[in-house]
This record gives sequence, C-alpha cells and structure tokens, in this order.
Amino acid sequence: MDTRETTSHLIGLGLLGLAVVLAFWALRPAREENPAFSQPFNQAELDRYLADYPQVAAGAICFGPTGKADNSGPGPNLHPTPRLGALLERLGWNKDRFIYIHRRIAACRLVLDDINIDCLVQSLQKEQRAILASSELSADEKEQLVREIEKVLIRAERTRPRWQPCPEEIELVKLNRWKIEERYELVFLNL
Repeated sequence: MDTRETTSHLIGLGLLGLAVVLAFWALRPAREENPAFSQPFNQAELDRYLADYPQVAAGAICFGPTGKADNSGPGPNLHPTPRLGALLERLGWNKDRFIYIHRRIAACRLVLDDINIDCLVQSLQKEQRAILASSELSADEKEQLVREIEKVLIRAERTRPRWQPCPEEIELVKLNRWKIEERYELVFLNL
C-alpha cells in the first residue's frame, strides 16, 4: 500500500472515528441537577429497562424530533417527545430516568468497545508527520492531505466528551452485555 492509499485509509478511519465521537457526545446526559440523573442505574433498573425496551422501541424509537425514522448512532435513538413520555408514563417510568439509562448504556458500550478519541488523535498526528516527511508526495498533495487531517482533528477536539460513565455503570453493562445486545438485536430486527 503506498502513502496515498495509507493516508486515504487513515482519513477514512478518522472520519469514522469522528462519527463515533459525535455519537458519544450526543449520548451525554442532560443537566445533572435533574434528580433522574443524580444516581447511577442499578441492576434492578437495568433489568426493568431491558424488559420494557422492546415495547418502548416499537412505540417510539423510530420517530425523532422531526417525526422521521432515526436509528443512527451506536443504538436506536430515543428522543424525548410527548409520544415517548406518554408511553413511558403508562409503563410506570420517569421519562428522564429511562432516557438517562438508555444513553448511559450506549456510552458504556462505547467505552467497552475501546473507542478512544486520544488514540484516534495520536494516530492522525503520526500520519500527519509521515505525510510531511514523505518524499513520494508533492508539496500540493502534502498540503491537501494535511489540511484534511487537520479538519478531522479540529472536529474531534470540538466534540470530545466531557464526561465518562461511572465505573459501576460500566461494570453493570459489561456483566449484562449479552442481554443488552440481544435486546437491541431483537429491536433492530423488528423495526
């Protein structure tokens, strides 16, 4: 593989990494002063969430704020719409708490999958140095490739998450990973 192919491959990986970073940032919890966000979720809440999730997904997951299908990101997306609120209320949930658990599970899954912004940034910076040192590329090609990498680096820094899931939640998701994946797979197959 020559330098151009390697660079194109790394830029593609960088853009993929940025998409993951953006998904992770979108999953950040709402303001912490809300009591629904003040405590990590526990095993009982996780079990209840997993039991109710398929019904919630069938009733609300496909509809984003615009009313159009939205299944982007590392898991199906829930949007705090009146429809979702009514459904969760019928199931006995505090809407904010359910969404908090949903988002924290997604964040924990990302952490467990070793998606690491710092590794992406270091890799792109290393590639940037290799491009500049390359004798196979013209000055214009170097400038263009470095500019593309800089765009990805700037986006990554702007969207860097400012929080981490707590260790208790990460451990719960790790211990229940197969149940979570099974539920999400079931939902995706039925959407």
